[in-house]
Amino acid sequence: MTLIFYIVTDLYGSLMLVASSIMKSKEQLSLRLLLINLVGGSCLFLAPISLIFFYGGLIALLCAAILNGLSLNGRVNWRHFAVRCLFSLLLLYWHSKL
Repeated sequence: MTLIFYIVTDLYGSLMLVASSIMKSKEQLSLRLLLINLVGGSCLFLAPISLIFFYGGLIALLCAAILNGLSLNGRVNWRHFAVRCLFSLLLLYWHSKL
């Protein structure tokens, strides 16, 4: 069960890294937002080492979701943010049961 949790966490981090790289290559993402996404996604890869990376990665990616919405759309997409929050809460709950 622990292995599956870290695989899901790594997939989430990977998706965020790929998405931010694609957005940067299309010149739609600022360097600051790219760095926030990269730090958040990378922290999730380091989650097995320390819980601080897991929590820090989730917080960074939630902050990035708000800032990406403001930067790309001029407003926060609350439905998108709610889905991200729900997924983060599910990961936190799942981790608490390990």
